[in-house]
Amino acid sequence: MLGSEFLDYVSKLQVATYVGVEDFADKFNFLITVLVFLLCTTVVTVKQYMLKPISCYIATEVGGRNLLDYVENYCWVQGTIPISYSGNVPETEEQWAKLESQKLRELKFLVGRCCLFI
Repeated sequence: MLGSEFLDYVSKLQVATYVGVEDFADKFNFLITVLVFLLCTTVVTVKQYMLKPISCYIATEVGGRNLLDYVENYCWVQGTIPISYSGNVPETEEQWAKLESQKLRELKFLVGRCCLFI
């Protein structure tokens, strides 16, 4: 019942008509995509600035007053890397470059797989 009321409400909206979209699915996609992006942006912003930020593994003794804040924000910006329990952290620039290229290959593969379903 709630779903049908929502769909009726979306079909009555005139916002998507000026874009030149073709049918109900295009209008729905036009409106929902913006809402999904806003929701994701809000969740990440609230998580980062109001709640506990992303957890990072750092040494128990940190130096400086704001080092912990810096490291947590760095982890949000830079991202995380998958290292197995028995694996070693990359130490040279070549090892880091190899790890970055592996992440890019995985991303390209994922995008390619998504394109197959469109």
